[in-house]
Amino acid sequence: MKPPKYLFASLISLVACAVTTNAFTIQTITAASPTLNIDLTSYPGNTSFLQGAYHLYWRVDKSASIIYLALDVTTAGWVGFGIADPDGGSMRGSDIVTLSVSSNQTHSVTSLTDRYALQHSLPNEDICNQWSLTGGWQSGNRTVVAFHRNLDTGDTQDRPITAGDVKIVVAYSADGSKQVAYHGSKKHASSVTFFEGKVKSISPVPGEVVTVWNYTNPPTPIVAKETKYVCTGFTFKPTAQGSNTTVTGQIVQIAPLIDPSTVMYVHHYVVYACDSKSPKYQQILNNPTECLTDGFFIFDICPTSIRLWYAFYSFIYLSSCNHDHIYNIPSVYSTGWAPGGGALTFPANVGLPFGNANDTFDSSSLVIEVHYNNDEPNNTPNLTDISGLSITYTTKKREHDAGIMVVGDPNVLGGFMPFGSSRIEKQFICPEECTSKWPWDINVFGSALHMHAYGKQIWTGVTTPSPSGGNLVITSDLDRDNFYEFTFQHISMVNRTIKRGDRINVHCVYDLTTNLFPKQRPNDTGVTFSLGSEDEMCMEFIYYYPRFPTSPQFDTCGLYENETTTCGEFDKNGTISLKIQNPVSPGSATADPVINGDIAFGTDFSNGTCVFDAAHLALVPNGTVVYQKPIATNATNTTNITNTTNTTAGTPTPSGAGNTAITSWIVAIVAAVVVAMVIVV
Repeated sequence: MKPPKYLFASLISLVACAVTTNAFTIQTITAASPTLNIDLTSYPGNTSFLQGAYHLYWRVDKSASIIYLALDVTTAGWVGFGIADPDGGSMRGSDIVTLSVSSNQTHSVTSLTDRYALQHSLPNEDICNQWSLTGGWQSGNRTVVAFHRNLDTGDTQDRPITAGDVKIVVAYSADGSKQVAYHGSKKHASSVTFFEGKVKSISPVPGEVVTVWNYTNPPTPIVAKETKYVCTGFTFKPTAQGSNTTVTGQIVQIAPLIDPSTVMYVHHYVVYACDSKSPKYQQILNNPTECLTDGFFIFDICPTSIRLWYAFYSFIYLSSCNHDHIYNIPSVYSTGWAPGGGALTFPANVGLPFGNANDTFDSSSLVIEVHYNNDEPNNTPNLTDISGLSITYTTKKREHDAGIMVVGDPNVLGGFMPFGSSRIEKQFICPEECTSKWPWDINVFGSALHMHAYGKQIWTGVTTPSPSGGNLVITSDLDRDNFYEFTFQHISMVNRTIKRGDRINVHCVYDLTTNLFPKQRPNDTGVTFSLGSEDEMCMEFIYYYPRFPTSPQFDTCGLYENETTTCGEFDKNGTISLKIQNPVSPGSATADPVINGDIAFGTDFSNGTCVFDAAHLALVPNGTVVYQKPIATNATNTTNITNTTNTTAGTPTPSGAGNTAITSWIVAIVAAVVVAMVIVV
């Protein structure tokens, strides 16, 4: 492809640091021009953010694996662009480039600095610059810059730019300064498709006929308010063609329907299955109503929510509410939208059942809760939103129903953590004694890791016997988020088998340096594991098939009361617990190797050479460790530890007050997860 056209050729290029050495900032000098000398029409892709103040342009040369970018921003100061952590989406973990243009009557000097961010602070400068600077132009309160780089540099201080949705962060100077500093409100997080990959479509199933069912909200005004939640009731009761007979079947795909005129205001939305007889449900049926207020909380309508179902690779999420026991109800979620993309497509032999009132998976009376985020309330346009969702279903049952289990600390019993430490790690296990009770191995196709605001890193390791035999085991990642953000919860696409007898360890790392909620919790001396967004959690939602026939038995696994372990079993007396220590301490027989927590991003594995060959990249940790299985011993000082080499592992002890107690905890989990989505990007 041709490079961008310029009316004035570059006079000279000044490189402050060579690209192949310790490089921070590069500069280019071009002739001064009274008119824009960068041809923005040469970029086929473009979008805008921040009320049109920030325009992003792109062109991808796939044959050369190069991306060309241009920014046109309403500022006389610095501008910033970043490729965000794909598992998060915020500034932490982002690959960032900052640029500025200084002009006089004869020439313009454009400066570019390659950076990376590990914290919410001034981004670090890369050891090795990977960007090439094409040029820049600045006039009055407008700055335009053009630059390019390889899609994948191999540099572990960079993020690869991939096909499909790419999470990005953008920002610019709040005061017109050329010196990079705090951006204030002049920042945004979103996602962009720079180029398409393989289109994810519904897998063809012989003899299967699918039907698409669409729902859009009644027109809902965008208001001059930074954060607003609006709830609207609707029903999902598809009927047979040419009749009023309600059909049963399975959902095979769910996709967002985002109103393109309001996409920048729709932050996320949640869909609940609720009690249609509730007076408040009838009040909001087909009637957009502000919710999550003192007078209207969603759990007033769904007082006994069952369980949040996260689904990967999508833009919506569903949870469910019911007045009975704990069951798996479908849901979908995401932190950002791009019109026309983001469909969740289930494996060809898997679906989500609906339409059978006797099936605990059924959900027909729904509520869509939309979070509207208006970065600039003082500049609110006269717009209404009609976003919704598209459900593709079949009336021919597929081979498997999908199931869900929660591992780690599913009952939110992790205890108390005092303020003062910048790093506290909790490691909760679902031991082999539990997974060996499963009726069969499971195929995992989705994962959602969950903490609250103090959480900074979370990952799950699965330990299984090595194919090499002997006493070797392999611990490898099931899912990982090294730069976890409370406001950017991530859904992962997974293709993994967990076998009966494997061990699952959920690791959560917290930063308790200071109280993050001094107004809401001024007297707190630390953080407790509990239900509110000011409290903490540590869990993973695992989406699998085939669903266990004993569900809801084995739908949870991990910490239980008095630092014991639950496999998710219960009887008429309540939850059954095993005397297996939970959580576990680093270095113990049931703990994962310490190296498993290493973070690669931000470390220069080239050792200053800026050469990223196979030898250097072999040093990058990948979350997989092979080691000798430690020999477990009976504890002598702690009564609730048992010999973990014994598959019967302790005496099952009933606790609690039956399924009602379990349900109440799951209600808490759902409530906290939903509260966690109260986001202002």
